[in-house]
Amino acid sequence: MNQTSLSVIAAVLLFGSVSANAEVLDPAGDFLATYTGPQNGDLDALALSVTFTSSGVTLSSTVNGTIGTTSGSAFIWGVDRGSGTDRLITSGPPAVGPADLLLDAVVRLESGGGGRVMTFPTVGAPVTTLLDPSTIIISGSTVTTTIPFAVLFSTGFAPEDYTYAFWTRSALGSQEFIADLAPDGGSIPAAPVPEPGTWAMMLLGFGAVGFAMRHRGKTELTFRRTA
Repeated sequence: MNQTSLSVIAAVLLFGSVSANAEVLDPAGDFLATYTGPQNGDLDALALSVTFTSSGVTLSSTVNGTIGTTSGSAFIWGVDRGSGTDRLITSGPPAVGPADLLLDAVVRLESGGGGRVMTFPTVGAPVTTLLDPSTIIISGSTVTTTIPFAVLFSTGFAPEDYTYAFWTRSALGSQEFIADLAPDGGSIPAAPVPEPGTWAMMLLGFGAVGFAMRHRGKTELTFRRTA
């Protein structure tokens, strides 16, 4: 087996088994025209990441300043789980660009470390689930949490087909306190991360490639000595 073949196998093992995170970048300073609060950096979304496994989804957002600079601020993920109804017409972000945000759940993360998930039935009051603060990681300008699908259950879509939108809030209240929406007027699909079984297969594959390369080297050395 030549070096090119080994390289191809390694690439297939690596890139064929792992999917990159669904990452979205957002321009700096693009506060909504309807926003009336302070234009602080911790309310300005810069980057978002959404990944999922069979059990839940990890949501990560990075803003343009240290989280907590704006007292009472919140970082919110809207989720389209497939109900086909937007339950956040007045409390969610104003329409910007294509009207494809049919959001029927919200993950609200507080700058102080708390959080909750609110799921909306087609009609009626939402159901609120408080998050364990230990599952919310705030590091500088980034906040990350993982929500199990047992909480963020389907209303029509398979979990891998959920889409997400993100916005920041300077305070509770109406849309005038929604500072930044990302992506602008669109939504984010999730991307899978490898399950433990996939990682195990990758390690076995890399081991096989390493063995083949070492065996090839020994064979070439023996041939040169006997030639």
